[in-house]
Amino acid sequence: MLGAGTDHASIATEARVVAMLRRKGDQKSSLSRDEFLKYAWEWKEKYGGIILDQLKKLGASCDWSALTLQWIRIIIRP
Repeated sequence: MLGAGTDHASIATEARVVAMLRRKGDQKSSLSRDEFLKYAWEWKEKYGGIILDQLKKLGASCDWSALTLQWIRIIIRP
């Protein structure tokens, strides 16, 4: 059983968020880390499920209840 995750998408997400900021007339470098992460999480909530929906449509046998962002668990691990 495959444990679905989306960690591989973090670089693409950053690129998309930076492009969105540019269209709005902002720059990543003008934001604090927390401000940028706010935009990144908003983008992830809006668009982050696209790849997972595609996997489901293809019939991937994943444990969807265990979906996680591994890098978050690594960061908060004591």
